[in-house]
Amino acid sequence: MVKRVLFCFYAIPLHYNHGVALLSRLCKDAGIEVDIYMPEDLYLFQEKLRSKKYDLVGFSISILKDFNLCKPYIDLALRNGNEVALGGTFFRRNNPNEYDGRCFICRGEGELLPEFILHGDETIFNTRFVNPDIESLPLPDFEAPMRYDGDIPRFKPRKMVPYYASRGCIGKCNFCDVQHQTGVVRIRRKAKEDMQNIVNIHSPEMIFIGDETAPYYDDGWRESWEDFKFPFYAYIRADIPKETLLWLIERGMVGCAFGVESGDEAYRNDVLGKNLFDRDIYRTAEILRQHNRHFVHFYMTGTRGETNELKYKTIKFMESIGGYPVLFGYTEVKHDLRKGA
Repeated sequence: MVKRVLFCFYAIPLHYNHGVALLSRLCKDAGIEVDIYMPEDLYLFQEKLRSKKYDLVGFSISILKDFNLCKPYIDLALRNGNEVALGGTFFRRNNPNEYDGRCFICRGEGELLPEFILHGDETIFNTRFVNPDIESLPLPDFEAPMRYDGDIPRFKPRKMVPYYASRGCIGKCNFCDVQHQTGVVRIRRKAKEDMQNIVNIHSPEMIFIGDETAPYYDDGWRESWEDFKFPFYAYIRADIPKETLLWLIERGMVGCAFGVESGDEAYRNDVLGKNLFDRDIYRTAEILRQHNRHFVHFYMTGTRGETNELKYKTIKFMESIGGYPVLFGYTEVKHDLRKGA
């Protein structure tokens, strides 16, 4: 009998979830039937559960807000008698919650899920599984009913397909969720092969490289590009070496985004752990302007120890860089950032 799984995730703000897309592909390749649902109405969800006998209902949850929004749907699935699995970055923090003992909870990476669905192997829930070889994984299920509708400020809408080439980040920012991962950067050195397949099959206008930081710092990843050139957008660090930035532009980078966080260099580095200096930010912004490349730079306010003077300095710094600055308010993270925001 064919096994069936229903994957759910709250679409905030994207209607795309990379983890779910990858699990969908892995399950389909293992002969498991997959449905995907983005919670919007409890009655419709109930009808979805009644429409088929699902062997597992899985929820991918990123942040506390998602968790609270998903609770009514989790509870409904449990009342319906479904086995429920919870995973995602929210649970990697090892947050104890009311579903411990009631649901299967994955606090590592989820690629072993087909083994659980098909054979009852609970390794994925009993250990913090970390996949040592992301190069062996298939490309995600881009045919799933999800769309990548990322909002890049003042950037002409294009058909974008997301692509992830690594896990982890070379940055050591102490406020970032990446600190709850393994601390080891794993890189998929198959740039041309992967992106050429995406272009051939899905005909996008551009590719969005969604890594925390695109692994341009890795010799093997750059070599794996070979002669491939195609429009793409990526996350970078503002201290990227000039020659590497020009290398990305030559290969089709139409735009990029990078975090600055604060306009005060000392606060940025001593408190936020960004390890990023003003001179590098200005240099990178100038190169991007010279080559007419779109760029977004991110900032935070409401963080620990921030004064009105620091906030004003950040706003002035944002204005001085050009491009498209974005300021996020984090009034809920005034506690010690070193404990994780």
